[in-house]
Amino acid sequence: MKRALFFFFLFFIHHIFAKEEILWLTDLEKAKQVGKRQKKIIIVVLQDQSSWSKKMEKIFSDPVFSEGGLNFTFCKLAESKENDLPKIVMMHPKDGVIAKMGYLPLHADEVSDFLLAQVENYEQIKQVALNAKNYNSKQIEKAYLLSKEVGCEAFTQKLFEEGLQCLDTAFFAFEKYEELSEKFSPSDERVKSLRAEVINKDPKNIQNYHLRLAVLDFYHLAKMAVQPEVAIAPLLEYIGEYGSKDRENIWKVHMTISQYYLGKKDFVNSLKYARLSYKKAPRSVKTHIQLSIKYLRRKVNTRKR
Repeated sequence: MKRALFFFFLFFIHHIFAKEEILWLTDLEKAKQVGKRQKKIIIVVLQDQSSWSKKMEKIFSDPVFSEGGLNFTFCKLAESKENDLPKIVMMHPKDGVIAKMGYLPLHADEVSDFLLAQVENYEQIKQVALNAKNYNSKQIEKAYLLSKEVGCEAFTQKLFEEGLQCLDTAFFAFEKYEELSEKFSPSDERVKSLRAEVINKDPKNIQNYHLRLAVLDFYHLAKMAVQPEVAIAPLLEYIGEYGSKDRENIWKVHMTISQYYLGKKDFVNSLKYARLSYKKAPRSVKTHIQLSIKYLRRKVNTRKR
């Protein structure tokens, strides 16, 4: 009897002090089912043969996860063409992807804190997305940007759609314009309509969206095989309209044109706009622009010889 009690005592002690390990699932659908049943966030780790993958495996074996990681369901997938995922994906069993990231060069406790912070971000994003009427445009914009930053696919589009309904900001209309202008020509009715919407939401350029439109249009034209004067036309138009009103940015516009001509090896025009930039620039950057002017002068003089 004493012998039996002794072995029972040893088993009891071993059970208490034995190192608890994470239960890794290897099937994503099964992990979703378990996460849904247990109401836990799913952490999907995509493994490959890299040293970082082995380091992450070691990190997740740390007691900080086996003891405190029970808030999560863990899933380990081997890298393959079918697994088109980042290295670590966090998923809500109902809402879908809430965060995406690469391997984390952190200690185990830091990784744990980081993952918990992503859960907090998700809850904050979800709160705004599902109750957008209770938040102003700046708060919706902040939640949208955070959602994009962390890869919260679950609510990014929802926040974007809510943001488009805001009348006091051109941010979301500009985001949509930027996306469509990459796909369609400026003459496309959808692009023209969105451009007009951006201008209507910031008619006096208080939020600088007239400037953003001019810069975006310039970059699109600069990538095309057009004459330089055609490419810089949007910037010159902005200078003509806001040259005396936007002293904070106008020197940057001149310098953008100067850099564009420099890339074309048109040192004469590059020098011309660098000088214009210098006249409007704040003192803190005049020295740097002056160095550019000296460089361009030498280039122009060399060409004349």
